[in-house]
Amino acid sequence: MVTFLDLFAGCGGFSVGLKKAGLVSIGEIELDEWASESLRFNFPESRVLQGDIKEFDEATIGQFEPAPV
Repeated sequence: MVTFLDLFAGCGGFSVGLKKAGLVSIGEIELDEWASESLRFNFPESRVLQGDIKEFDEATIGQFEPAPV
């Protein structure tokens, strides 16, 4: 299983392409509130973290660890 974390995700177009290619999303990170709301609506199964990526510590980013197989 190949996983990805979509950084600067926008509304999720890149995530859609990667998912169609067979990869598994472990989450998305996006600064813009409107885009984050779109991500949550379009990908209800995904973990979305909204905010400035420079402000997140290692523990926060660590929440995106892939689930054990």
